[in-house]
Amino acid sequence: MNSQRNKELIPLALIVVALIYTGIVIMTTDTMLTLRFKIAYGLTAIALVMYFLDRTISAIVLGLTLVLGLLNVIAFTPMVYTVGAGLKFVAYNTEVALKIQLFSLFVLLTFIYAYGRTFKAWINKDGL
Repeated sequence: MNSQRNKELIPLALIVVALIYTGIVIMTTDTMLTLRFKIAYGLTAIALVMYFLDRTISAIVLGLTLVLGLLNVIAFTPMVYTVGAGLKFVAYNTEVALKIQLFSLFVLLTFIYAYGRTFKAWINKDGL
């Protein structure tokens, strides 16, 4: 049981370390703290506080945070590396390309590893 708790801390610790690194880079260079970083800091703080209060809500908030990071809505690191998936959405003469952040993909994979049993039970419950 204790090893499961330690595994659940891995994705959250990776995000916290990345955001500490981002904070150091922002303070020491001319990089600006944008809304993408502020949302990432806020959601990570909520997930961190909820980890000690209610682990289920923490997992949901952390998963939501990782999905938003994966879809390039929020950013965890000052240099965002993305991979284009080849999907483009065009509406009202506006083109939006779907890009995936590599860091968020890596942390999402560790999240699935850490919450593997819960993730499989959730998928089987919904019949996917």
